[in-house]
Amino acid sequence: MDLMSADEPRPRGQLYVQRPVTTADADPQGRVSGGWLLAQMDQAAELAAGRRAQGRTATLAVDQLVFLRPLHRGQLVAIYVDLDEVGRSSLKMIVEAWVLDGAHPAKLGEGRFTLVALGEDGRTRALP
Repeated sequence: MDLMSADEPRPRGQLYVQRPVTTADADPQGRVSGGWLLAQMDQAAELAAGRRAQGRTATLAVDQLVFLRPLHRGQLVAIYVDLDEVGRSSLKMIVEAWVLDGAHPAKLGEGRFTLVALGEDGRTRALP
């Protein structure tokens, strides 16, 4: 059963990371830093890029990163990735973070991540 109505915003892309925010992830007041959320978003981008590149990738840049609301201990975070552009060796992806508490998911933030495919020698390689 879909709990979201047709006019509510929906995550863009495919789900790559989903995890609860634990006490270890938060400060003593229960808040989570933007750096922690950025790390989760980067991990999701790496997973998606690795699948598309059929091998190792590295994050080259993060553009237009925006955090829209705070995140707190005990909330469930989901990270979605949508492939936006493919170059010779690079992938540009829109990465969205959502909080999934309750019947109405809310967007936490989004950014555009650029990753490059790497060869065995650690240098940039062409995508398959």
